[in-house]
Amino acid sequence: MSNENVAKLLKIHRGSEQLNFKDIWETGLFVFDANVLLDLYRLPQSAKNDLIGVFQNNRFNGRIWTGFQVALEFLSNRLDAIADQKAKFSKVRELVTKAISGYEVTGETLITELDQLKLKKRHSVIDPDRYITHENIKKSVRFMADFLTEIDRLEEQHADVNDSDPIKDLVFKIFDGKIGESFDQKKLDDICKEGDDRYKDKVPPGFKDEKKPGFYSFGGARYVRKFGDLILWKEIISKAQSEKLKYVVLVTGDVKEDWWAEGRGKRLGPRKELLDEIYRDAPSVEAFHMYDTSSFLQYAKTYLDDKIKDSSISEAEELIASNKLVRSFSPADSFSVREMIVTAAQYSPELHIGFAESVNRLPPIRGNPGRFIRAVLEILANGFRHGTDRHVSVSAAQENGLLRLRFKNRKPLKAGFAPRWFSSRTKLFGGLEGKTGLAVVGQSLAEEGIDLEVVDTGGKFIVDLLIPLGMFV
Repeated sequence: MSNENVAKLLKIHRGSEQLNFKDIWETGLFVFDANVLLDLYRLPQSAKNDLIGVFQNNRFNGRIWTGFQVALEFLSNRLDAIADQKAKFSKVRELVTKAISGYEVTGETLITELDQLKLKKRHSVIDPDRYITHENIKKSVRFMADFLTEIDRLEEQHADVNDSDPIKDLVFKIFDGKIGESFDQKKLDDICKEGDDRYKDKVPPGFKDEKKPGFYSFGGARYVRKFGDLILWKEIISKAQSEKLKYVVLVTGDVKEDWWAEGRGKRLGPRKELLDEIYRDAPSVEAFHMYDTSSFLQYAKTYLDDKIKDSSISEAEELIASNKLVRSFSPADSFSVREMIVTAAQYSPELHIGFAESVNRLPPIRGNPGRFIRAVLEILANGFRHGTDRHVSVSAAQENGLLRLRFKNRKPLKAGFAPRWFSSRTKLFGGLEGKTGLAVVGQSLAEEGIDLEVVDTGGKFIVDLLIPLGMFV
């Protein structure tokens, strides 16, 4: 092997301690993926402000960039992020209301039972009256009631899917002139063809998305979703080639093994295949490196702005961890409908789910697990809020090339209440956009080809998901 090839090999296998991070942070191009930008909807306000502050830093803003694929993914998925945030208000309100009711009863019961012990007369030390009083219980309840008032205020201020979107506007202002050009259809077709071969051999990036369905459309071109990571990767290499870049850093919220090299349970940096490819196809690149959102903020605190809060770094890390609930059902794999429902039901532990044998026999399904689990969470939340017995039954039946997955719960009868029906295919459902959680998830599921129907008979609440049989493995 020639000395030149040995040098290239050693370059690929360098440890991170051999990289010149001072130069990288002073002159390198930093590329951000769609997950990082979508996290602006999810991060706590303080961490969000710190991340935006880094984007806008005068020493840094001229060296940020993102691919056209990222812009397309961000715009296509932002409504899901907004809807997920909006749904959390109802869930928190439900939990606090339940806690208030239970706390009052438990507190009063505790006082009665302590009084029965007659501790003042029969014990020399224990004095519960110093702590456990009717007034203290009322104070605790008032604190929780104040929190409910604050939740109402915050929800009024929080954007819904049909409102203006200041985060979207800010992202495109920050990245104005810093977004790559779209590939034409021929280039996209070539990437897809190459991607088929790469995914067969588990060549990164993106092979974990192999079974992700659908595509995005723009300008008559089709951006196949399962090749989204590969399209972005090709954009990064093209950018490095054309501008003869020396340092390139990808900041990503994607922590799957089709980007990251791992050892002993830790992420070690970019996969060696990625380093080999970018150093070969863009020879000007001296170093390619990767950060997740949390580690990016950590090093931005060192190299850019020491005012970045440690809490922002930990909150970004916690967000990455919490996203694993959805990402544990990877779009690259088929998943069990029953298992998905059981996972969602963990958020309503007092809700009992009854599965018909028809559900237990269902084959695995392919689709966007995030959209599916959010829909199930909303359906179960409805059952919890409005059901009379905290019981939701789930059944399945085939009809006309579809599987009707039915969720049903009993609800209190209301005098004079007429049965009501609406569907994601009707104008009535569209008119409810932004006003009901089911309307929002119905819109999201429609993009997967899944229709949602709701029947409210007054005594029963029924939600049906109409899933094309072709989505089942």
